[in-house]
Amino acid sequence: LFGSQLPNIALPIVDGLKYYPDQSEYNDQGNIQGVQGSALQSIAIVPTKSGRIIIP
Repeated sequence: LFGSQLPNIALPIVDGLKYYPDQSEYNDQGNIQGVQGSALQSIAIVPTKSGRIIIP
């Protein structure tokens, strides 16, 4: 499976948070058995209100 075929991380909707994803980075390596892919996803999580927020 190629890295670009991997699904994005599904983030829950949390009141008081905004998500800002960066561009995903993909890496593919071929071997005798086929292709091994990986994806790196970085996401900034920013609070939009004060107080305690629980991230599930």
